[in-house]
Amino acid sequence: MKVWEIWFASVGLSLDVYAAAICKGAVVGRVERRKLAQMCLIFGLWQTGALLLGNLFSLAPALAESTERLRSVWSMLTVLILVGVGGYMLYRGLKRQPVAERLEAWGDLREMCLLSFATSADAFLTGIGFAFMESDILAEALAVGVTTVAAVAAGIYTGYLLGWEQKYKAYILGGAIFIVMGVEIAAGSLF
Repeated sequence: MKVWEIWFASVGLSLDVYAAAICKGAVVGRVERRKLAQMCLIFGLWQTGALLLGNLFSLAPALAESTERLRSVWSMLTVLILVGVGGYMLYRGLKRQPVAERLEAWGDLREMCLLSFATSADAFLTGIGFAFMESDILAEALAVGVTTVAAVAAGIYTGYLLGWEQKYKAYILGGAIFIVMGVEIAAGSLF
């Protein structure tokens, strides 16, 4: 793969992280640099780890024979998760009941790990795909790590600037991004 293709793929992988960060940024009272750095680190490590794990997963001899079937199962699961979460976020955004909601805390380490795990399924699948293309996994991991950190920071500040009163806009934007990612993965699986 060429360098620009690796960066383009890593930006695509970071869209769901960006959407999740927008929603988190919209409900925090203020951006705490320590929490932002912690979130960037956790998401960057999960995305990079999922990419590397997917790459290693596809290289196992026993799994290499059934990798195509497993990839389609993971693709369908990823599509269902992304479209489901995106639909729920759109529903919450279109409901427009900001009065019933309040500012939330940043969340603990467990919550950040669960959210980063949920957004890393596409990185795992991409790692499998990159293994079949025999591309430079270290360059891909670096690109994914850097773009994920940038996506988290940009998403937190985007959501924060939209503000608590405008939280529904963040949910609509985030939900639309999740659905687009799901449709993209579904289209890639079919063709």
